[in-house]
Amino acid sequence: MSVRAYEYKAEKSVEDGPIKNFKDAEKINAYAKESVQKAFRLGIMEGKTNDKFGPKESSTRAQSAKVLSVMLHKLEK
Repeated sequence: MSVRAYEYKAEKSVEDGPIKNFKDAEKINAYAKESVQKAFRLGIMEGKTNDKFGPKESSTRAQSAKVLSVMLHKLEK
């Protein structure tokens, strides 16, 4: 949702690109891979650790707040 909101407000699409080589990347649902790639390229999502994305794990309030904060900051530029 954050990527779609960014693209809507910025009035431009985020380019697709390679996803970071997370050890658990195969667990990211097929329908979500493009959005995960875009969120990573935008810098609004980085993963749980350097090598783990955690697609099946819950997010904390702090992680959700960071996604919104980074997205809004990028839109202010």
